[in-house]
Amino acid sequence: MPIVLSQQQKVYYQLEGERGPFIVLYPPLFSHAESWYRAGYIQPLSEHFRLVIIDPLGQGRSDAPQDPQYYTLESRVEQIMAVMEEMMITRFHFLGLGIGGNVGFQLLKSHLRYITSFSVAGAHPYPLSKDLDDIEQELEVLRNEDFETYLVEKRKKYQLSVESTDESTIHAKTIQYTLEALIQWDGIPEFLSSIRIPGLLFTNINEKFFLEVREAGKSLSQGRYLILPKLEYQEGLLSSQLTVEPYIDFIQKQKRSSRSS
Repeated sequence: MPIVLSQQQKVYYQLEGERGPFIVLYPPLFSHAESWYRAGYIQPLSEHFRLVIIDPLGQGRSDAPQDPQYYTLESRVEQIMAVMEEMMITRFHFLGLGIGGNVGFQLLKSHLRYITSFSVAGAHPYPLSKDLDDIEQELEVLRNEDFETYLVEKRKKYQLSVESTDESTIHAKTIQYTLEALIQWDGIPEFLSSIRIPGLLFTNINEKFFLEVREAGKSLSQGRYLILPKLEYQEGLLSSQLTVEPYIDFIQKQKRSSRSS
């Protein structure tokens, strides 16, 4: 598994696929590189694309420094770009789920020229003011060091296996630091109208921020939102049976469009 240094910390990543455009896969908070394999994403995507599957700091095999500065969205973007620089990749598609989606929005703001398209599930580009109470409740549990209770709840909600959420791959403090960074994030609402690349936002009417995702899809000049028939998880990721086929179609349409232009 390749490794790159970002902010003097080891960030691991994996590569799959031999042809096609590059796609960066960025996981949600409770997942890591192996989760994409277990959830069924890698095999179908790698038939068409070259995948860069990142373990963010605090997740999977990457370092887990006990310092809040490494878990801001800006720091997470730096980690992605360190991998891109190491790989000498100057253009790529981005697929982020959960906090990976928030990271994707921040990436658009600071490094738009590198992004060919972006796809996001389980996130929106606005401040998390509506979610403050829920996040503060999670933080209270984490600060009280009741990590096992916290994980039991998350395993049930996101269909996470015990093997994928042991303390070698997921850490209480890094989750706490990430949630604290999220509630400080201002979002990028003022930047949406200037984004001129294709975007696909996955959502579902039962998702608590469905309206925000729909609003973002309407605000993006080349963006759209796709309403999934249901919310179903595998290893913390949205079910690949719901997302992979429309995602491949989304990217393939861009390839055809670029050839004809």
